[in-house]
Amino acid sequence: MSAEDFPIWLAWFPTIRSSAEALYFDVGLGLADNLPKSDDANQLLGWIRNTQKRADVIVQRAKDVLLVELRFNAQLNALGRLRGYQLLLQDDNPFGKPIVPVLVTNKRDSEVARLAEDLKIAYEVVI
Repeated sequence: MSAEDFPIWLAWFPTIRSSAEALYFDVGLGLADNLPKSDDANQLLGWIRNTQKRADVIVQRAKDVLLVELRFNAQLNALGRLRGYQLLLQDDNPFGKPIVPVLVTNKRDSEVARLAEDLKIAYEVVI
């Protein structure tokens, strides 16, 4: 989570604190189609860490899992990123629960709100 996204997290977290069973930060999702050949496990893990898609926060709750993208002044591209993360997590869902994508930002944008509604992505503005 970036330095400008951290205040967004601090403002939003109290709204879901009571329902959260577990929190996961900077979660790696998916793998590249072709992993490099290496006998060095640390080198391979470092390569994966640097190239893997990463969700800001996953909130495990009793009946579902929130897949959270925190974005300062979110634009339309934040929704594309979040939708991609959703697809990757659905491919390998270790929670066995429905995944609910949530975009949390500090400033409302009517076009982002409209597309989020169309994509069935929760759109929350804090601060």
